[in-house]
Amino acid sequence: MLQVSEVDVSYGHFQVLSGVSLQVRDKELVTVIGSNGAGKTTLLSTIAGLLPPKRGEIRFMGKRIDGIPPYKVVEEGLVLVPEGRGNFSRLTVLENLELSAYTRRAKERKDETIEEVFNLFPILRERMHQKAGTLSGGEQQMLAIGRGLMARPKLLMLDEPSLGLAPKIVLQIFSILRRLKEEGITILLIEQNAHRALELADRAYLLETGRVAMQGRGEELLQDPRLRKLYLGI
Repeated sequence: MLQVSEVDVSYGHFQVLSGVSLQVRDKELVTVIGSNGAGKTTLLSTIAGLLPPKRGEIRFMGKRIDGIPPYKVVEEGLVLVPEGRGNFSRLTVLENLELSAYTRRAKERKDETIEEVFNLFPILRERMHQKAGTLSGGEQQMLAIGRGLMARPKLLMLDEPSLGLAPKIVLQIFSILRRLKEEGITILLIEQNAHRALELADRAYLLETGRVAMQGRGEELLQDPRLRKLYLGI
């Protein structure tokens, strides 16, 4: 479904990604882990069309998408839920969801998708007329994921969905991710909680200083001695 091939990305003269390659197959949950500054967010931003690669190519559903504007990437069915959530704080929960169904495919099924989001996140149904800026951190993250789902993605990219959340809410978020995976939604996940991400992932990549240092099945990386010592604290 997604093929990233030998991608380099730079900020001015500072190279952030060097020869990064990865793939995501249909109905997989693939995670990318690594320390802060490894290039994880840059990778997702590049796939989403927010940053141009200096070298390499990105293909989605067989079509080359590097170089096309971000809204076109979304229209292709590739949706990013960014770190920091990015909700419209002065709009209600319902207005946030409605605004996120802006592609033609999404508009045609807007009411159906809103109902699906409310079934996935019952608390959002209770808060539907409440302004997004007044929600708790966990509720705002649920809304951000819900907004991503409103675009009817073929592949959903999530950047640090558990960042800054209380442990109890982190468990809820990972439970939701597991449910999305079971429902057949293809997911590319960037996550600071490496242990939980690897437990959930079909396959995983480890980024170190902008390069893929390790890849394999999630359970294999979870048992790797070097990774357990450096990233899992075991």
